[in-house]
Amino acid sequence: MIAFRHRAHVLKGALLVLWLACVVALYFVIHATGIPLRQVPALIRREVLEAGWLGPFLIIGLYVASTIIFFSKAGLDIVSGAVYGPFFGSLYVLIGLNGAAAVSFYFGRYFGRHFVQEHAKSWVQKYDEVLQQEGFITVLIMRLLFFPFDVVSFGCGMSRMSFREFALATCLGAAPGTITFVVLGRAITNPRTWLLFVVLLAACLGLAFFIRRSSWIRRRVKLGSDLMAD
Repeated sequence: MIAFRHRAHVLKGALLVLWLACVVALYFVIHATGIPLRQVPALIRREVLEAGWLGPFLIIGLYVASTIIFFSKAGLDIVSGAVYGPFFGSLYVLIGLNGAAAVSFYFGRYFGRHFVQEHAKSWVQKYDEVLQQEGFITVLIMRLLFFPFDVVSFGCGMSRMSFREFALATCLGAAPGTITFVVLGRAITNPRTWLLFVVLLAACLGLAFFIRRSSWIRRRVKLGSDLMAD
């Protein structure tokens, strides 16, 4: 059994090294081509437009890929809104967002779950219990407050939290901010959409303020703190 675990750890380590090497190679190629990073969204927009009916699949694929090669999801939101408008742009982005969340979640579960299991008597176990018992509301709040998307997904994958709760909390919590960025992309190309963007932005900020001030939320946070302290 020990030998099997050792081989599994070696395999995971080798896969992580290979993944990091691919990421570094990709950024080296981008640098070697002399393309400034600030021009990448414009290039993506051009490729999406030229892809025709395959454009939505390109948006979704890039969104999923962004979780393992580290580039801005907000830029994809804006591109999707500019090309496809608020409704279809939001639809494609939300599909991609949930796909990216699933990839990050299972990435964390495969590469990090053993770490949590091997530190069962430390603070790691307490973190694991909090996410198992209060996972849905915890992830929902973190998504609404714009916590780092992939960090949250990786961390939840390392825990015993069920994927169903994680996916539902992500879908509900990330939707307001994501749709707001999509509408911003449309507003850049269609000034008549600016009012909708301002309304959505105000709603997101108001929701974030409510979460921070809500006594019900504070009680849930206190419950999580009590679990951590036990």
